[in-house]
Amino acid sequence: MIRRSMKTVVFGLCAALFAAPALSREYLVVQKDRKFVMDGKEIAALQVKVGDTVSFQNSDPFIHNVFSESAPNDFDLGAFPMNVAESHTFQHPGEVDVKCAMHGEMKMKIIVSAQ
Repeated sequence: MIRRSMKTVVFGLCAALFAAPALSREYLVVQKDRKFVMDGKEIAALQVKVGDTVSFQNSDPFIHNVFSESAPNDFDLGAFPMNVAESHTFQHPGEVDVKCAMHGEMKMKIIVSAQ
């Protein structure tokens, strides 16, 4: 009887692990020289999945802001100084136009795909 119960428990745990959705990821986008940068290179677009988080780190000696009016993924991280990072987790698929309210030339696109 105990042996059957253990098999049931192990089977249930394995089934739960394989049925779990893919793990979400976190991406780091750096704000440097009034540009959105990733791995040392300016980026115009980033592909993520629903549930992923993008952190924006200010590496300039002045204040930046990150926001988007692209519904339903609209957000505003507010203004933040050098060496501070703010994050947003994307909950809906779609294209998201990301901007800095302080510097009009700072723009990028985040493409959020379904799991």
